[in-house]
Amino acid sequence: MFVYIYIQNKVKVYNKKKIKLKHIAKIEASNELTKNIGEIIFFEIGDNLKKSFYIDLFIIVKKIKCEFPDIEIVSLGVNECIVEHIVREKNVKNNIVEILKVMIVSLVLFAGGMTAIISFHTETELVAVLSNLYEVFTGESIQSPMLIGIPYSIGIGVGIIIFFNHVGNKKLTKDPSPIEIEMTQYEENVLQTTLNKLSNEEGE
Repeated sequence: MFVYIYIQNKVKVYNKKKIKLKHIAKIEASNELTKNIGEIIFFEIGDNLKKSFYIDLFIIVKKIKCEFPDIEIVSLGVNECIVEHIVREKNVKNNIVEILKVMIVSLVLFAGGMTAIISFHTETELVAVLSNLYEVFTGESIQSPMLIGIPYSIGIGVGIIIFFNHVGNKKLTKDPSPIEIEMTQYEENVLQTTLNKLSNEEGE
């Protein structure tokens, strides 16, 4: 009899004293066999309520074979997995604290972005460039050409919106934004680093 096992690179388990196979992997077999295999215990959570565990396909196959030696196991997922146990707090979060956090982060990002733009424009002498452009098209020489400066400032904002593909909570297109791409790559790097670290700890 064949049993199909699907595991992902990372699995989150919430508020469990015993982590079983059904919490880690998706199992496809007969109803009774799926239930029995899913009850196989891999980790027992003691006092350490929040911890990441490393598990690979070999451990899963070994555990299943100990209980059901006559079945054939087919893996449809990856060979390594991080099981992250998380304790959810029952207390309701303070919305005021969350709002303050968002405001502080937004202020820091706004100040940093503003400083970067001002520094760039100062270094490139943008005011002088805009003044020269104004003189070329109008024949007049002024230090602060608002006729060019205002559209340029609006263009920066529009360019940022188009580049990041977001207006508030809404996306302009279905394509992933540069931030989403970078965050995905970052999460993949963190996941691989964590897998390597936990794998080395298991081997010691």
